[in-house]
Amino acid sequence: AIINFRLESLQDIQNISQVVNDSTAQEMLLNALKVSSQSEVFNNNQTLSLVQDILEDNMDILSNSTNLSDSEAQAVAEILSNMMSYASLYDCAGNTNFTIGLRNKTNLYLSKIGQSAFANLLPGENYSVITTDNFNILSQKLKLCNLTSQTYSMGDSSPDITFDFKNKKDAADCSKD
Repeated sequence: AIINFRLESLQDIQNISQVVNDSTAQEMLLNALKVSSQSEVFNNNQTLSLVQDILEDNMDILSNSTNLSDSEAQAVAEILSNMMSYASLYDCAGNTNFTIGLRNKTNLYLSKIGQSAFANLLPGENYSVITTDNFNILSQKLKLCNLTSQTYSMGDSSPDITFDFKNKKDAADCSKD
């Protein structure tokens, strides 16, 4: 009964998403999709496929011309994470059409989230981190030479990352900058 109610709600969201196209409404729809994609036990392949259809077909989030705001990128990341949690619990072998499609599109989703987060940053600005239950995305704009001078932390559950030049000649080239 809960899954049927969720499916009906998603169909309503799909209908609404076909007629609205301002940023405030899109953010509200993304939040509704985020809530609808939560909880593996209250979803199935049909509900989460509909979530994907709304994201891709109605909201066109994978389009090259779409740039997600920071909050939209976070919402899409959480929706992707929710879909990944469902697939890992109910179809770990990756046999269903939903999981196969998700596997094939995960890189596209991650790229869109990362590109949008990157586009919203200014050069030299502190890095931003999008955090979900299944992955983190770190974004920062800076010169290659500045990359080695920082340690990146994405939270308590992730290791710190420090970059170093593999070739010492590359490090010497930075002193010319």
